[in-house]
Amino acid sequence: MNEINIGKIISRERKSRGVTQEDLADFVGVSKAAVSKWEKGMSYPDVTLLPQLAAYFNISIDDLMNYSPQMTTADIRELYRELSDEFADEEFDVVFKRIDETVKKYYSCFPLLMQMSLLLLNHCNLAGTPDKTSEAIKYIADMCRRIMAESDDLKLSRQAGSVLAMTYMMENRFSDVVDLLSDDVSDPFSANSRTSYLARAYTALGKNEKAKEALQGEIYTDLICFINDIDMLICIPGEDEKRVDEYIRWADGMIDLFKIRSLNFNSVLIHLLTTAVYLAGKGDAEDALKRLDTYTDICCDIKWPISLHGNEYFDTLDKMIQSLDLSGDAPRGEKLVKDSMADSVIMNPAFSGMTGMKEFEDITVRLSKLKED
Repeated sequence: MNEINIGKIISRERKSRGVTQEDLADFVGVSKAAVSKWEKGMSYPDVTLLPQLAAYFNISIDDLMNYSPQMTTADIRELYRELSDEFADEEFDVVFKRIDETVKKYYSCFPLLMQMSLLLLNHCNLAGTPDKTSEAIKYIADMCRRIMAESDDLKLSRQAGSVLAMTYMMENRFSDVVDLLSDDVSDPFSANSRTSYLARAYTALGKNEKAKEALQGEIYTDLICFINDIDMLICIPGEDEKRVDEYIRWADGMIDLFKIRSLNFNSVLIHLLTTAVYLAGKGDAEDALKRLDTYTDICCDIKWPISLHGNEYFDTLDKMIQSLDLSGDAPRGEKLVKDSMADSVIMNPAFSGMTGMKEFEDITVRLSKLKED
């Protein structure tokens, strides 16, 4: 990220042209000492002198100030990783303050605002108090509303709308979620999605690889959404037990058929945990333990740092993942992710009835060790 340092720019431009401090001082009507203070960073030129200085060096005022209102994707990615790691070691308020300072500096960089919203969303549980958590949620919501109101990027605006809906859910503002999203539900009977048209156009143009990339990306996204939606169905209170068992069979079958574990293990972990909670709740400790054992195997087999990638069938996904703002990186730092994976089982009241069972104790030991690694 560029830092504003007018003095260094003035010194660099002046020296590159063989101009003395006195020459520059005479041109803009200040003393040589004033120019010297600018270049040493002891003071700044009066704002009314900036156009004159920029014209003298034949550069823009933004170049004179070394300022850009936008951050590059690489800079945003690096900042996200850095701040994500800081959440594991620093107080929440310290990291929150740094996020706020960066956002104010690049308030028109909407990809940055989006990533800072996601960063806070993934870490606001660390705020410490309900008031601080509420403040962070409001901050996220405000950034999302700005993106939706000001950004010309439709994809970014839709993403901001989804995150805004999450903040409403966290505040139990369920009617607001319905108002926000009810008109944005796609037609389930439409066979012609945007991606279908795009793939047909690519094929007609002889760009078969691009068509393949578009379709694989769509199928991958639909698969992950399918599994997540099944897990939501399982959690609906009062749902018929036979229906839930069938939902579980559907998701299990899709995970095995499409080898989702090699594509997105996090979706598999959420499914295993969701179904284990359901099974434990209806008294089926044996099947719940089998799922928790598989959950623990996956957690312990993860190669760090986490990175999403395609597989032998979804062989164009790597290109799509690399194009994402975070290139498939984990949304939180390694320590926080490990703690969350372990505590989702160890601290979960749904499994309290299995305390004392050898199989469950073995699982908690393995997960506790994961937190220590």
